[in-house]
Amino acid sequence: HARSASRGYIPGTPDYKEKEDMYDEIIELKKTIQAQKCEADRMKTKLRRVEEDNTRKDKQIEHLLEPFKYSEFSWVRTEQKNENSLMINGLKQKILRLEQQCKEKDNTIKYGEAVKYFPPASSSLQKTQVGQQQQLGRLPVGLLATGFSLCS
Repeated sequence: HARSASRGYIPGTPDYKEKEDMYDEIIELKKTIQAQKCEADRMKTKLRRVEEDNTRKDKQIEHLLEPFKYSEFSWVRTEQKNENSLMINGLKQKILRLEQQCKEKDNTIKYGEAVKYFPPASSSLQKTQVGQQQQLGRLPVGLLATGFSLCS
């Protein structure tokens, strides 16, 4: 700075620093480099773990898809598959029937006597109309017991 103070600043000439300042800057830069190396190592480790996880998941997917891989070439598997699918379809139908029965019983509990006169096979419109009429006070509850129907 002594040069620039005595003759003024001349563009294009380097601005020299004191040796102590340069040593301090070098130490700071070395610390920054070391921190960047540590961060790079951490990121490499993280990347390796993610790649290993992806490889493991890909193998799991391949393993899960494997039974379907050669199904065209094995008639034994096809027969077993047909038997299994028939059994599965039968079980699904049974589940649907049981669910329907549960819904019917829930409706019986929920709506009381109205369900007896409006079975679950009837439209939900009838139930809605009866409910609306009861809410408005136009349809006495006693009429339901006599078998009165709005839609007949």
